[in-house]
Amino acid sequence: MKLFELFHRHSGVVSTIQFAQAGIPANALTRLVKVGAIRRVRRGLYTCPEIPVGQIGRARLLGGAISCITALREHGFWTPPSRATHLRLPAKRFTAHQRNQVTAKLFASAVTHPTTAEITTSYDGWQDALQCASQCCSRDELVAIIDSARRHQIAATGDIIAACSGSSALLTAWELSDARSDSGVETLVRLRLRKLKLRFSIQHQIGRWRVDFLIGNCLVVEIDGFAYHSDVEAFARDREKDRYLQERGYTVLRFTYWDVMHHWRSCEEQILGFVRANRHRSQPRQ
Repeated sequence: MKLFELFHRHSGVVSTIQFAQAGIPANALTRLVKVGAIRRVRRGLYTCPEIPVGQIGRARLLGGAISCITALREHGFWTPPSRATHLRLPAKRFTAHQRNQVTAKLFASAVTHPTTAEITTSYDGWQDALQCASQCCSRDELVAIIDSARRHQIAATGDIIAACSGSSALLTAWELSDARSDSGVETLVRLRLRKLKLRFSIQHQIGRWRVDFLIGNCLVVEIDGFAYHSDVEAFARDREKDRYLQERGYTVLRFTYWDVMHHWRSCEEQILGFVRANRHRSQPRQ
């Protein structure tokens, strides 16, 4: 049991030093390897067939650092959806990992970002992760990431600008950013509506309600976040808001996270259909 606890504590990867600190000597490791209880993957690093390797363990095995959107998500930034672990790895290790039976599987299932810089930690700070994301994410996704940093005050404005320096993609994203968007998905919608050359305002106040987008005079676009289904009170509140707006002559289009992320073309066609029919121009009642 002590062995399993050790592997759980260290994300599925334990070093020779950590074994020694836990009172397990080197000769015991040899016996454990021989009977198949543990596996020596790299010099000084072991895994256990019974314990899955976690994100930090994967980074340690590959000699890299958790980075890009995986690290940014843990630092509190909004990030585009990805189930893969993003790792920053020394370029010189790529060939070696492909030849190693164990690390080759971890290497293939991760999104890897080669670097010539020295890696001194298993987990990148948000500045390094942001620089890594600038080479992985689209412009709109970078804007949404920076919007979230400003909205949640993850860092001071000066620090965010400094982190964007040296990357034209990040500087462009900073210039397009707006702290008023309530979520990364709203940021994506804002940028997409702008590409359609529509006249709209964001976080517009109508009576006692604030709406995500108001196109023209009376076309309201609301975006439901990823987890809105689990909040019964929020669901009821949104329905109350919709009734309030409709009673005053507003047209309300409500889209989900999945609509925006996976079916945007359909959302766009619906919005443009209302605009072409001039249903955004009517003057609502007060």
